[in-house]
Amino acid sequence: MSEYEIFNEDEEYAPQQPKNKEKQGEGCCKSFFKNLFTLEYISLFLTVLSIFFSFLVGLIPLFTASPSAFAAVAVFFLFSFCLAFSGLVVEVVKFVKNKQFNLNLQIILVFVSLLVACLVLPISVNVGAYY
Repeated sequence: MSEYEIFNEDEEYAPQQPKNKEKQGEGCCKSFFKNLFTLEYISLFLTVLSIFFSFLVGLIPLFTASPSAFAAVAVFFLFSFCLAFSGLVVEVVKFVKNKQFNLNLQIILVFVSLLVACLVLPISVNVGAYY
């Protein structure tokens, strides 16, 4: 069978260019990071940073128990709490903007990060008191 037998005479044969998969994946990552800093997902980013600083608050007194280490713990706790609180403010602004309360995963993660930030500091300071 030739090409002319498959297609009718009035149809035109236009070969399609194969899509480059690398460019599609690159666009996917770009759109993810572009969306991460919008009002929709910024609370998720702040929550992840807050939990990271909370883990630093918990780990620093385990390695050293000097006064400078406890000053660093206080600074990292302040960063962690401020990031979690700002994530909560962003979620509240979204609720006020939409004029409805929808319990979603982001608000639950914000509350968990606030809880982690507020519980890790007393535990870390008490562990440091034993040294």
